Amino acid sequence: MKTGKLMLLVLFIFPFYICAQNALSENGITRNDVGPNKRSEIYSPEIEAIWDVLLQFDATSLNGSTGNAGAEWNGTYFYSTRWQSNLIHEYNATGSTLIREFSIPGVTGLRDLAFDGSHFYGGVADNRIFEMDFTAGTLINTITTTLPVRHISYDSDQDAFWVGNWDTDIVAFDRSGNELARIPAGTHGAVNMYGSCYDNNSSGGPYLWVFSQGTGAGSPQNIIQLQLPGGTPTGVSHNVITDVGSGNTDAIAGGLFSMTDFASGFFTIGGILQGAPIADLMFVYEIGSTSSVENLGEMPNTYYLQQNYPNPFNPNTNIQFAIPQSSFVQLEVFNALGEKIDVLVSEQLSAGTYNFDWIAEGMTSGIYFYKLQTNGFVEAKKMILMK
Repeated sequence: MKTGKLMLLVLFIFPFYICAQNALSENGITRNDVGPNKRSEIYSPEIEAIWDVLLQFDATSLNGSTGNAGAEWNGTYFYSTRWQSNLIHEYNATGSTLIREFSIPGVTGLRDLAFDGSHFYGGVADNRIFEMDFTAGTLINTITTTLPVRHISYDSDQDAFWVGNWDTDIVAFDRSGNELARIPAGTHGAVNMYGSCYDNNSSGGPYLWVFSQGTGAGSPQNIIQLQLPGGTPTGVSHNVITDVGSGNTDAIAGGLFSMTDFASGFFTIGGILQGAPIADLMFVYEIGSTSSVENLGEMPNTYYLQQNYPNPFNPNTNIQFAIPQSSFVQLEVFNALGEKIDVLVSEQLSAGTYNFDWIAEGMTSGIYFYKLQTNGFVEAKKMILMK
């Protein structure tokens, strides 16, 4: 079963129905923004099955410098921020080319980044969130917070920003700088956090993932899952050093971001591992599918495809269908030109009633169509994404 991007299907085309402090020196190596608190830490047991590396590339070799700290993705390009500098770098989706180096007037020293589908957001380790238009190269707005912003993630459900600084509480602020929620440091237990990303895709969520520098170079650099809204660790974590960096065991955590549109059908998490003086490495992990098809356990006596609910929707909707006998099932999405955009389900399913939870993050408003085809039964319906 695969899920993927939702885009736009016109009935007449088809023959069917239609995510500072100064440089320190550790062991003779200059580090960028190393967490100030050196203490022992208990790390969660790792769950390896979900941590497949989909991409890894050397940002240092592409932009010619170490000190790349923050990271983000906008659906087309990867970005990194240069620590204690005004430089931002844009890379293509395969990590093979530096597209451009640029800066935003009025902003320098960015750490982690967040993206809301239109603009980028970041802090410089003080009580401000900068809203930036990377296309126009302009500073749009500055949000004043009550907490220094080192790591930041965009919460699309609240239209808010989860931020924190090293070992602090993690706080959600709205666009006016009002506090919406707070996760006490004693609850989340993570230390020396540098990156974070929001996850309303994974089963049982929403979650906040944080990228911890642990006790510094040489210690595990863990991505840790926190259950929202409370912020309690779920026990899911992963030490990036074990499979990213080619032996660069002294690297430390940098920025973090989440994606539903990088690999078709998969929810992924990306970030940057600060590896000076060797290399700063951007990475992408597979976390899970972007949706799931669930057998509701009801035995139907006929085929049917129900209207998605809610409709109109933003960004989640459910598609329910039924098959009275074991069948090979395809659930597909088409655009307004009749072109197949993606295959949501393509597998053998046993008889039953199924529910498909689809998250249409990153898609534009408009009319979309989904089609169910199996064993001679074909039907499609219209759905509307309204933002």
